[in-house]
Amino acid sequence: MDTLPEAKYTKVFAGSNYCYALDEEANKLYSWGMGDNYVLGTREEENCYEPQLVHPKMFFECKIRTVGAGSQHLVVLTSATAESDQ
Repeated sequence: MDTLPEAKYTKVFAGSNYCYALDEEANKLYSWGMGDNYVLGTREEENCYEPQLVHPKMFFECKIRTVGAGSQHLVVLTSATAESDQ
């Protein structure tokens, strides 16, 4: 995908109509696809067909460990403390 910012993506996750890509080193998570049920992390139900950064404050700036994507839901597992606290 040409629109995904260049990075070292270590994990990619897919739900039924949306995707996430994780750069674990930089602790950045990108989302794109259909935004039904707010699954893109934008706080809106709008579709987004180009990857966008999910704001780190959504996770209280904690380290993102993994993502679980379902047909109408998303779960993000993070560490218990912010990156700067480790």
